[in-house]
Amino acid sequence: MLAEYNKSAVADRFSRCAERYQQHADLQSESANILGALLRERLLYKQGEQQSKQTQIANCILDLGCGPGIQGPRLRSFAAQYVGVDIASGMLAKAVRTNADSNLYIQADMENLPFTTNSFDLVYSNLAVQWSNNPLQLLQELQRITKPGGVIAFSTVLNDSLQPLARLRSGFLNRTAVNEQPTLRDWLAWCKLAGFQSVISEERTVSGWFQNVASLLRSISAIGADHQGNKQAPKLGVAEYTAICKGYEHYRTSQGLPLNYQLGFFALEVNDASC
Repeated sequence: MLAEYNKSAVADRFSRCAERYQQHADLQSESANILGALLRERLLYKQGEQQSKQTQIANCILDLGCGPGIQGPRLRSFAAQYVGVDIASGMLAKAVRTNADSNLYIQADMENLPFTTNSFDLVYSNLAVQWSNNPLQLLQELQRITKPGGVIAFSTVLNDSLQPLARLRSGFLNRTAVNEQPTLRDWLAWCKLAGFQSVISEERTVSGWFQNVASLLRSISAIGADHQGNKQAPKLGVAEYTAICKGYEHYRTSQGLPLNYQLGFFALEVNDASC
Protein backbone atom coordinates (compact mmCIF):
# COMPACT_ATOMS: atom_id res chain seq x y z
CA MET A 1 0.00 0.00 0.00
CA LEU A 2 1.41 3.38 -1.02
CA ALA A 3 2.00 6.02 1.64
CA GLU A 4 -0.63 8.68 2.26
CA TYR A 5 0.57 12.06 3.49
CA ASN A 6 -0.82 14.75 5.74
CA LYS A 7 -0.18 17.74 3.47
CA SER A 8 0.03 20.23 6.35
CA ALA A 9 2.69 18.09 8.00
CA VAL A 10 4.59 17.81 4.72
CA ALA A 11 4.50 21.60 4.32
CA ASP A 12 5.72 22.15 7.88
CA ARG A 13 8.51 19.59 7.48
CA PHE A 14 9.85 21.18 4.32
CA SER A 15 9.53 24.68 5.70
CA ARG A 16 11.84 23.64 8.53
CA CYS A 17 14.33 22.29 5.97
CA ALA A 18 14.43 25.44 3.84
CA GLU A 19 17.59 27.08 5.20
CA ARG A 20 19.79 23.99 4.98
CA TYR A 21 18.13 22.34 1.98
CA GLN A 22 20.41 23.52 -0.79
CA GLN A 23 23.66 22.47 0.87
CA HIS A 24 22.40 18.87 1.08
CA ALA A 25 20.53 18.73 -2.25
CA ASP A 26 23.06 16.67 -4.23
CA LEU A 27 20.37 14.16 -5.21
CA GLN A 28 18.07 16.95 -6.40
CA SER A 29 20.90 18.51 -8.39
CA GLU A 30 21.80 15.30 -10.19
CA SER A 31 18.14 14.54 -10.88
CA ALA A 32 17.65 18.09 -12.23
CA ASN A 33 20.55 17.63 -14.64
CA ILE A 34 19.01 14.45 -16.04
CA LEU A 35 15.50 15.92 -16.20
CA GLY A 36 16.71 19.16 -17.78
CA ALA A 37 18.50 17.26 -20.53
CA LEU A 38 15.38 15.17 -21.19
CA LEU A 39 13.21 18.27 -21.31
CA ARG A 40 15.44 20.20 -23.69
CA GLU A 41 15.84 17.17 -25.95
CA ARG A 42 12.07 16.72 -26.09
CA LEU A 43 11.37 20.39 -26.78
CA LEU A 44 13.96 20.67 -29.52
CA TYR A 45 12.63 17.51 -31.12
CA LYS A 46 9.11 18.99 -31.10
CA GLN A 47 10.11 22.38 -32.45
CA GLY A 48 12.65 21.27 -35.02
CA GLU A 49 16.34 21.75 -35.60
CA GLN A 50 15.86 25.43 -36.52
CA GLN A 51 15.17 26.08 -32.83
CA SER A 52 18.32 24.35 -31.58
CA LYS A 53 20.22 27.61 -31.07
CA GLN A 54 17.34 29.52 -29.54
CA THR A 55 17.68 30.03 -25.77
CA GLN A 56 14.02 30.48 -24.80
CA ILE A 57 11.80 27.92 -26.49
CA ALA A 58 8.48 28.52 -24.71
CA ASN A 59 6.41 31.33 -23.27
CA CYS A 60 5.62 30.21 -19.73
CA ILE A 61 6.97 27.46 -17.47
CA LEU A 62 5.68 26.19 -14.13
CA ASP A 63 8.22 24.88 -11.62
CA LEU A 64 6.08 22.53 -9.49
CA GLY A 65 7.56 21.88 -6.05
CA CYS A 66 10.12 24.62 -6.62
CA GLY A 67 11.46 24.48 -3.05
CA PRO A 68 13.95 27.29 -2.34
CA GLY A 69 14.13 28.22 -6.03
CA ILE A 70 17.35 26.41 -6.86
CA GLN A 71 16.33 25.57 -10.43
CA GLY A 72 14.79 28.96 -11.20
CA PRO A 73 17.75 30.40 -13.15
CA ARG A 74 18.11 27.25 -15.24
CA LEU A 75 14.39 27.07 -16.03
CA ARG A 76 14.24 30.70 -17.12
CA SER A 77 16.46 29.64 -20.03
CA PHE A 78 13.56 27.52 -21.27
CA ALA A 79 10.81 30.13 -21.12
CA ALA A 80 10.20 33.88 -21.08
CA GLN A 81 7.99 33.66 -17.97
CA TYR A 82 8.66 31.54 -14.88
CA VAL A 83 6.28 30.65 -12.03
CA GLY A 84 7.30 28.59 -9.01
CA VAL A 85 4.81 26.69 -6.83
CA ASP A 86 5.41 24.95 -3.52
CA ILE A 87 3.26 23.80 -0.61
CA ALA A 88 5.81 24.92 2.00
CA SER A 89 5.75 28.60 2.96
CA GLY A 90 9.29 28.37 4.36
CA MET A 91 10.63 27.13 1.04
CA LEU A 92 8.91 29.98 -0.82
CA ALA A 93 10.26 32.56 1.62
CA LYS A 94 13.76 31.25 0.95
CA ALA A 95 13.13 31.31 -2.82
CA VAL A 96 12.00 34.95 -2.64
CA ARG A 97 15.11 35.93 -0.66
CA THR A 98 17.34 34.07 -3.11
CA ASN A 99 15.76 35.42 -6.28
CA ALA A 100 14.51 38.81 -5.00
CA ASP A 101 11.10 38.57 -6.65
CA SER A 102 8.00 37.60 -4.66
CA ASN A 103 5.82 37.74 -7.79
CA LEU A 104 7.41 34.57 -9.13
CA TYR A 105 6.23 32.25 -6.34
CA ILE A 106 2.83 30.91 -5.26
CA GLN A 107 1.91 28.61 -2.37
CA ALA A 108 -0.43 25.79 -3.46
CA ASP A 109 -1.10 22.06 -3.33
CA MET A 110 0.02 20.33 -6.52
CA GLU A 111 -3.28 18.42 -6.80
CA ASN A 112 -5.38 21.60 -6.75
CA LEU A 113 -3.55 24.38 -8.56
CA PRO A 114 -4.85 27.98 -8.74
CA PHE A 115 -4.34 28.38 -12.48
CA THR A 116 -6.77 28.58 -15.37
CA THR A 117 -6.92 25.89 -18.03
CA ASN A 118 -4.17 26.02 -20.65
CA SER A 119 -1.93 28.38 -18.65
CA PHE A 120 1.52 26.91 -19.34
CA ASP A 121 3.58 25.69 -22.27
CA LEU A 122 5.81 23.69 -19.93
CA VAL A 123 5.36 22.11 -16.53
CA TYR A 124 8.54 20.98 -14.77
CA SER A 125 8.78 19.14 -11.46
CA ASN A 126 11.96 17.75 -9.94
CA LEU A 127 11.50 15.21 -7.12
CA ALA A 128 8.22 16.58 -5.80
CA VAL A 129 5.37 14.48 -7.17
CA GLN A 130 6.21 11.55 -4.88
CA TRP A 131 4.36 13.54 -2.20
CA SER A 132 1.08 13.30 -4.11
CA ASN A 133 -1.72 11.29 -2.49
CA ASN A 134 -3.46 10.80 -5.83
CA PRO A 135 -1.04 10.57 -8.79
CA LEU A 136 -3.82 10.14 -11.35
CA GLN A 137 -5.58 13.28 -10.12
CA LEU A 138 -2.24 15.08 -10.16
CA LEU A 139 -1.57 14.12 -13.79
CA GLN A 140 -5.06 15.23 -14.79
CA GLU A 141 -4.52 18.57 -13.03
CA LEU A 142 -1.18 19.09 -14.79
CA GLN A 143 -2.81 18.20 -18.08
CA ARG A 144 -5.56 20.76 -17.40
CA ILE A 145 -3.18 23.67 -16.85
CA THR A 146 -0.90 22.80 -19.78
CA LYS A 147 -1.64 24.10 -23.26
CA PRO A 148 -2.40 21.61 -26.06
CA GLY A 149 0.93 20.56 -27.54
CA GLY A 150 2.72 21.51 -24.31
CA VAL A 151 5.11 19.32 -22.35
CA ILE A 152 5.08 18.07 -18.76
CA ALA A 153 8.44 16.83 -17.48
CA PHE A 154 8.93 15.40 -14.01
CA SER A 155 11.17 13.18 -11.94
CA THR A 156 10.06 11.17 -8.95
CA VAL A 157 11.27 8.67 -6.38
CA LEU A 158 10.34 5.08 -7.24
CA ASN A 159 10.07 1.93 -5.18
CA ASP A 160 13.18 0.23 -3.81
CA SER A 161 14.83 3.55 -2.96
CA LEU A 162 16.97 4.45 0.08
CA GLN A 163 18.89 1.21 -0.26
CA PRO A 164 20.54 -0.50 1.50
CA LEU A 165 19.33 1.59 4.45
CA ALA A 166 15.69 0.55 3.93
CA ARG A 167 16.72 -3.13 3.83
CA LEU A 168 18.75 -2.81 7.03
CA ARG A 169 15.94 -1.02 8.88
CA SER A 170 13.33 -3.52 7.70
CA GLY A 171 15.52 -6.39 8.80
CA PHE A 172 15.88 -4.94 12.29
CA LEU A 173 12.22 -3.91 12.70
CA ASN A 174 10.76 -6.89 10.80
CA ARG A 175 8.52 -4.47 8.87
CA THR A 176 8.71 -1.86 6.09
CA ALA A 177 10.50 1.18 7.44
CA VAL A 178 10.32 3.68 4.57
CA ASN A 179 7.51 5.23 2.53
CA GLU A 180 6.30 2.79 -0.11
CA GLN A 181 6.66 4.34 -3.56
CA PRO A 182 5.10 3.53 -6.94
CA THR A 183 6.96 1.64 -9.65
CA LEU A 184 7.75 2.98 -13.11
CA ARG A 185 4.97 0.72 -14.39
CA ASP A 186 2.50 2.33 -11.95
CA TRP A 187 3.30 5.80 -13.27
CA LEU A 188 2.99 4.65 -16.88
CA ALA A 189 -0.44 3.17 -16.09
CA TRP A 190 -1.56 6.48 -14.53
CA CYS A 191 -0.26 8.37 -17.58
CA LYS A 192 -2.34 6.11 -19.83
CA LEU A 193 -5.47 6.55 -17.67
CA ALA A 194 -4.95 10.34 -17.76
CA GLY A 195 -5.04 10.18 -21.56
CA PHE A 196 -1.41 10.94 -22.45
CA GLN A 197 -0.53 9.36 -25.78
CA SER A 198 3.08 10.51 -26.00
CA VAL A 199 5.12 9.42 -22.99
CA ILE A 200 8.90 9.15 -22.68
CA SER A 201 10.11 7.44 -19.51
CA GLU A 202 13.35 6.23 -17.99
CA GLU A 203 14.39 4.71 -14.67
CA ARG A 204 17.84 5.34 -13.20
CA THR A 205 19.71 4.54 -10.02
CA VAL A 206 21.26 7.66 -8.48
CA SER A 207 23.68 7.10 -5.60
CA GLY A 208 25.19 9.19 -2.86
CA TRP A 209 28.28 8.22 -0.87
CA PHE A 210 28.99 8.90 2.79
CA GLN A 211 31.81 8.28 5.21
CA ASN A 212 29.53 7.17 8.04
CA VAL A 213 25.91 6.38 8.86
CA ALA A 214 25.46 9.65 10.77
CA SER A 215 26.21 11.79 7.71
CA LEU A 216 24.06 9.52 5.54
CA LEU A 217 21.05 9.94 7.83
CA ARG A 218 21.67 13.67 8.03
CA SER A 219 21.49 13.92 4.23
CA ILE A 220 18.03 12.33 4.26
CA SER A 221 16.73 14.50 7.08
CA ALA A 222 18.07 17.73 5.59
CA ILE A 223 16.01 17.35 2.41
CA GLY A 224 12.85 16.20 4.21
CA ALA A 225 13.03 12.66 2.80
CA ASP A 226 12.60 11.17 6.27
CA HIS A 227 9.02 12.47 6.55
CA GLN A 228 6.68 9.49 6.73
CA GLY A 229 3.12 8.89 5.65
CA ASN A 230 0.34 6.85 7.15
CA LYS A 231 2.53 3.90 8.14
CA GLN A 232 4.93 5.39 10.62
CA ALA A 233 8.05 3.43 11.46
CA PRO A 234 9.44 4.05 14.94
CA LYS A 235 12.20 6.59 15.36
CA LEU A 236 15.69 5.24 15.09
CA GLY A 237 16.75 4.04 18.52
CA VAL A 238 20.23 3.35 19.91
CA ALA A 239 20.01 -0.41 19.39
CA GLU A 240 18.82 -0.07 15.81
CA TYR A 241 21.37 2.62 15.01
CA THR A 242 24.17 0.38 16.30
CA ALA A 243 22.88 -2.55 14.24
CA ILE A 244 22.66 -0.40 11.09
CA CYS A 245 26.19 0.94 11.54
CA LYS A 246 27.46 -2.62 11.82
CA GLY A 247 25.40 -3.91 8.90
CA TYR A 248 26.28 -1.00 6.63
CA GLU A 249 29.98 -1.82 6.77
CA HIS A 250 29.29 -4.81 4.52
CA TYR A 251 28.38 -2.30 1.78
CA ARG A 252 31.36 0.03 2.19
CA THR A 253 33.48 0.66 -0.90
CA SER A 254 36.41 2.95 -1.58
CA GLN A 255 33.84 5.71 -2.18
CA GLY A 256 32.19 5.20 1.20
CA LEU A 257 28.75 3.99 2.25
CA PRO A 258 26.16 3.99 -0.57
CA LEU A 259 22.63 5.36 -0.48
CA ASN A 260 20.81 4.40 -3.66
CA TYR A 261 17.66 6.03 -5.00
CA GLN A 262 15.55 4.66 -7.85
CA LEU A 263 14.33 7.63 -9.84
CA GLY A 264 11.84 7.84 -12.68
CA PHE A 265 12.05 10.51 -15.38
CA PHE A 266 9.07 11.36 -17.59
CA ALA A 267 8.26 13.68 -20.49
CA LEU A 268 4.57 13.83 -21.41
CA GLU A 269 3.07 15.69 -24.33
CA VAL A 270 -0.40 17.13 -23.92
CA ASN A 271 -2.54 16.16 -26.89
CA ASP A 272 -3.11 18.95 -29.40
CA ALA A 273 -6.87 19.16 -29.96
CA SER A 274 -6.31 20.59 -33.43
CA CYS A 275 -4.58 17.44 -34.62
